[in-house]
Amino acid sequence: MSQLENLLQQCTVKLSVPGQSGWGTGFFVAPGLILTCAHVVKKANGQPVQVRWQNQENWAEATVEKSLPDPYDLALLRVTLLTGAHPCVYLDEAVQSRDPLYLFGYPDQDFPNGCPVTAVCEGYTGDIPPLIKFSQGQVRPGMSGSPLLNQRTGKVCGIVKFTRDRSVDLGGGAIPTQVILAQFLELRELQQQWHQGDRRWIIQAVQPLEAPAIQQVNFGSENFQTQTGSENTNFFGGTHHHYNYLQNATSNLPKNYSATDSSYSVSENIKKLKEQINQPLVLPSVPNTQPFEFTVIAVDAQGKEVIRCRKQSQLLLEKLGDLELEMVVIPGGDFQMGSFEKKSPTNESPLHWVTIQSFLMSKYPITKAQWKSVAELPQSSGKLRKQPSRSGSADHPVVQISWYDAVEFCNCLSAATGQKYRLPTEAEWEYACRAGTTTPFHFGETITTNLANYDGRYPYYRSNPKGENRGKSTKVGSFPSANLFGLFDMHGNVWEWCQDSWHENYEVASAAGKVQPEHEENHSRVIRGGSWVSEALKCSSACRTFGNTHHSSKSTGFRVVRDLNI
Repeated sequence: MSQLENLLQQCTVKLSVPGQSGWGTGFFVAPGLILTCAHVVKKANGQPVQVRWQNQENWAEATVEKSLPDPYDLALLRVTLLTGAHPCVYLDEAVQSRDPLYLFGYPDQDFPNGCPVTAVCEGYTGDIPPLIKFSQGQVRPGMSGSPLLNQRTGKVCGIVKFTRDRSVDLGGGAIPTQVILAQFLELRELQQQWHQGDRRWIIQAVQPLEAPAIQQVNFGSENFQTQTGSENTNFFGGTHHHYNYLQNATSNLPKNYSATDSSYSVSENIKKLKEQINQPLVLPSVPNTQPFEFTVIAVDAQGKEVIRCRKQSQLLLEKLGDLELEMVVIPGGDFQMGSFEKKSPTNESPLHWVTIQSFLMSKYPITKAQWKSVAELPQSSGKLRKQPSRSGSADHPVVQISWYDAVEFCNCLSAATGQKYRLPTEAEWEYACRAGTTTPFHFGETITTNLANYDGRYPYYRSNPKGENRGKSTKVGSFPSANLFGLFDMHGNVWEWCQDSWHENYEVASAAGKVQPEHEENHSRVIRGGSWVSEALKCSSACRTFGNTHHSSKSTGFRVVRDLNI
């Protein structure tokens, strides 16, 4: 048995409810906190749960602190009578098809001191939330709640939810770590604090293994081959630890990544983009949302389409009189903000990590019709002009509005709905635009006028063919592709106001994605995304510029966000 497997066993406990037959498994995720499946402790009904570890009977007692029924089936237990110190597992999201897996749990017979099982990851199920499916391991009843160790990364990628048959190698299913962290947000900080002080797991964590050669991946009607070899995964370094609810997105970038690193070629970026698109989107639980589908397209450095597939996410419909405002669920996570390009403006640096909490964001820029509807609400202050711009139809983005106009729109919408609507922070905007990607555009290495509305006479690369110059804005949602979050028109069409005052760089930027510090005399606010008058370069995910708070233009609009209290 390896030292890491031994450490995993030390974190794993046997759980039973007094007076009830059978038992399950759990494991320590933070000091005094045990994670298990909700069905394991469903019948506790407020009474203490007995916690045992291998031969040590009546080692501790615990109470159910939080319980989430299906489809999540997760529970957090607080140990009330703890004797002695215990290690905690290292939670990490990285897992992919064919990864070798190891788990340890307490089956309902034959192995009173626990039983190890080895398995192989088969990928994700189509459930919402998705499950990790694994095979080639005898996962028996009683092992629900066992930690699932990814032997490629040396970290726990999920918790076993269901088992198959006690006598054959049919494997089972597990709840991915990204789902766990989306439901128990406090675990991110608790994990970080623990592993910064106790480095046993970091010391023992294995280096990524070489994976099997080629895996066939299906994107809708397209197939392509991708190398499933070693990946750079999250690790602790100094004071940072990063989780992402988008599996294998920015988490696969090492923290010492440099935009000048020649090992990250265009082909590597395309490969990573394909892997990101193939991963399931894990969302927080938000009441009254509904599913929607959208198309995702990716292109190579010459603008040639290499991926087209259908994805699904969740949105909430906000009533605006006779109209509706579609608010897309944006899952929280961590990302690197700024430009990854070799030669980028100084105002797009330094590249830095930012933590973003989950929020809602409008699917499109606010339209003229939506603006008019809010301006006519009884809660309106009367400061909003009902028709700030004359050009374009009701479905065109509203323009000719200042930063103060956009803020007033948010205030009126908040008063009418009882919810907190506002402009996005600059960090939220870039996080939402990238949707886990690190390429210049969420489409990939470049952009074309078949994908967005900008001045196509000035392509991103000189070698790219020139495109169309439409000379005006287009209706929202005119182009077929959204990003991986399901947001449209993030590149081009109209610039979008952000909350933040303008700063020349990110030297004082918040690591929590908050608004950059304001100065009383600073009347400039950040705008993002480029517009129909912009060259391709100005439409990139990292590009940033500013406008005066009192000024408006025919190429500047905005979209709104809503806070989530989860």
